[in-house]
Amino acid sequence: MRILKALLLGLLLFVIVTFSMKNAGNVSVRYFGLTGAFEIPLFLVVLLSVFLGMFIGTMVDLFKRYGLKKAIQQQQNIMDELQREIRSVRNRMLTGSDDGEKDT
Repeated sequence: MRILKALLLGLLLFVIVTFSMKNAGNVSVRYFGLTGAFEIPLFLVVLLSVFLGMFIGTMVDLFKRYGLKKAIQQQQNIMDELQREIRSVRNRMLTGSDDGEKDT
């Protein structure tokens, strides 16, 4: 497994380096509110966009996981409460003490 990770990392680095070499030309970057433009290599624009997308995706995933963990905890609490109630009813049935029922 370690060797596979090293090979994949090496392949990823190779792809990044060759991509950078083939796309080393500068591009002019402008944004709505900014005055003027600045020149940066094309590969930086692409790589920064990829990493920004990965970061945003990770943040969305973390928020979803937090919500799911909270829902799981709430369901676990409900389940624990219901199990306590089942034990209580079972104990009352075994001891024969039905508080709410009267014999007629």
